[in-house]
Amino acid sequence: MQPNAVCLPRPIPQSHRPTGSVGRFFTLLLTRLVEWQERAEQRHHLAGMDERMRKDIGISHADALREADKPFWKA
Repeated sequence: MQPNAVCLPRPIPQSHRPTGSVGRFFTLLLTRLVEWQERAEQRHHLAGMDERMRKDIGISHADALREADKPFWKA
């Protein structure tokens, strides 16, 4: 995998999805935890970008810091 690549979670195949409310709860919980982890990693990466990298994606230093300072649970 490339160092700057964004890793998206793979959807759980229908045949592997749990049935029942408890199974759905844990599936949603796991999905949310993965989402939070990825968001935290992306924000950490954003905070470490240099001027050239930020310019390539069209984001200012202030915007990058503002986004990187958000807690992982906030979209």
